[in-house]
Amino acid sequence: MSPIAPVLGEQRTLLSSVSWITHEALADESTGNRLTYDQGDLEIMSPMMPHETAKRLLAQMIDLTTIPGSASTFSPHRGTHHR
Repeated sequence: MSPIAPVLGEQRTLLSSVSWITHEALADESTGNRLTYDQGDLEIMSPMMPHETAKRLLAQMIDLTTIPGSASTFSPHRGTHHR
């Protein structure tokens, strides 16, 4: 996993030698943190609030303009993608 320059305000932690089972358990328990797993390396990122607020507003604007009558509240999307 290549190092990523941190953005001001966010926190990142990189753990090595983590099993996929541990990753899945942490993903189930994670609230607000982003997990990235690659061949035993697990990065835990805590996004900064201005980014999350902008993302939420953009998602709501897209919902309102593309799906007629579907004004909904924001709900975070979390997913684990298997290759």
